Amino acid sequence: TVTFSCDSHYDMPVQFVPCQTRMEVLVGEPTLAFFACYNKTAETLHGMATYTIYPSNAHYYFTKLQCFCFEEQRIKPHEYIELPVFFYIEPDFSQDPNTADSHNMILHYTFFNVDTRPGQ
Repeated sequence: TVTFSCDSHYDMPVQFVPCQTRMEVLVGEPTLAFFACYNKTAETLHGMATYTIYPSNAHYYFTKLQCFCFEEQRIKPHEYIELPVFFYIEPDFSQDPNTADSHNMILHYTFFNVDTRPGQ
């Protein structure tokens, strides 16, 4: 099971939520999930997301095929966008003694403001 969570940095005025909170994922099977972001302001925002995997040793087995993280996102005033992440969990995840008993993984994103204009 992969649980999805996210938050936004205090200087990023968006509503940022996972479109699904949890998915049953088969090891080795490509999986597509989405996160939604809504710009609550009348200004265009520029943001970027970073991610974390829990438990921490599971990140060795989490492979992103496509992700919105580490790419600047331009969100127009009051715009709603859905951001995809396409991933799979390496088959060795279930064989590693450090993760074999772990049947749950958390994928967490934090969305940051990357606008570099003065006063932003």
